[in-house]
Amino acid sequence: MTRRREPATPQPPRIDVVNLKTAHFDCVYPSCGGICCMNGRPAIEAREEEAIRSNLGRFLPHLRPAARRAIERSGFLSDLAKDEKEGLPTLKVSQGWCVFFKDGCVLHQVGAAEGDRFKYKPWRCALFPLKRDKTSGEWHVRQRGERGESWDLFCLNPAESPNRADAKLQDEVAHLQKLARERLLPPAPPRMTRE
Repeated sequence: MTRRREPATPQPPRIDVVNLKTAHFDCVYPSCGGICCMNGRPAIEAREEEAIRSNLGRFLPHLRPAARRAIERSGFLSDLAKDEKEGLPTLKVSQGWCVFFKDGCVLHQVGAAEGDRFKYKPWRCALFPLKRDKTSGEWHVRQRGERGESWDLFCLNPAESPNRADAKLQDEVAHLQKLARERLLPPAPPRMTRE
């Protein structure tokens, strides 16, 4: 009997980061104090929310006391409609910091202790400073003064580091490719065509 072959599911294309070889970036945490988490309200996907919610007991003991109280009182998602981004809920802020920040990202720390630092961390945080352009859909390394970058962080200032992003962001780029392969990224905006 001849077995019918199922058509192969097409693999998503490899994602290129357009300025990876020309951008400069160097994460200097902890000397910066974790400033990218200050007032950090990343949008989170439903699957990320569920992963955090179902593992909350792993994170609570490591949190700042005020952040833990805020979560125990009303959850880890911001209850302010103005905080929604991309139509998604965002993480709550306590005393000016993401509720999961205490000497670094607690989600990162717990994941790393379990063997995967990106396991619980929302992809928008895990991929920083990589970002997808909302118009073109292209991925790029955020750089001060380029593509309307609004964050004035010194790690995004190419003049502050001689280090090329392609050398410093290998883990983040690999994680981006993994998310694309597993189809865990939201769809890119439709490409604009020129007439």
